[in-house]
Amino acid sequence: MTVYHDELRIALFPVRKYGTGISKVYKKKAVVYGNNVDVYEFQKVKVTFKRERSPIKKRPGEVKTRHEASVRRARTQLRRLTEANVGQWGQFKPIFSTLTQKENVTSLVTSNRRFSKFIKRLSYAIGHDIKYVAVPEFQKRGSVHYHIIFFNFPYMNVHKFEKIWGFGMTNIQVIRKASRTGYYLSKYFTKACKDPKMFQKKAYFSSRGLIRPVDIYGGSEVDEVLKNDTLELKHTSANDKLIFKKYGSRT
Repeated sequence: MTVYHDELRIALFPVRKYGTGISKVYKKKAVVYGNNVDVYEFQKVKVTFKRERSPIKKRPGEVKTRHEASVRRARTQLRRLTEANVGQWGQFKPIFSTLTQKENVTSLVTSNRRFSKFIKRLSYAIGHDIKYVAVPEFQKRGSVHYHIIFFNFPYMNVHKFEKIWGFGMTNIQVIRKASRTGYYLSKYFTKACKDPKMFQKKAYFSSRGLIRPVDIYGGSEVDEVLKNDTLELKHTSANDKLIFKKYGSRT
């Protein structure tokens, strides 16, 4: 791993108050997911700790700011997790689906229990464990419904699908443009997180065994990933703290 000795000595002096036990030191980071690579080139050395210390006192507005930052991170994680699994589970196209409940079920616990049992019934019906990510959301009337992306869902008659769900109306939609799959759920996730009823609740969940995005730290390590001939630069942006570059498959 690349180590920046002079800058590291400078960086460590003011940041020791934030934690103990250095975990990582880097100026370059990549996140690899599916056919995509997001690269962050930081202006200053970044230091992470095995044990981070939280500030004793929170400044005015800091709780809201932290919540908004947390939502942004989670939304990005959801998008990357989704795109990491598109096309990775056989010759299946990603499927977008919505599950609603005829009854006005306002309990997230009850609804999630119903959803879990539905997933088991669906897996049994198609003959293999279904792979998915899902976002719960409250309708205006208060009832919980679900937005889902399935990664290994074969063709099924919508009436049969609705019968397996068993609690209300459903729809099934093939996502034609796979590169946009991650954004299907992101918009619902952002909307759900603004609902006070979702505060401190799990805003999305996924099946076991999904392929997870991989974080890579260090200049030479990131450069090695970018040697892949199938990648091309899709987008770049910068501010006073970092340069961001997004790579994707060549078109």
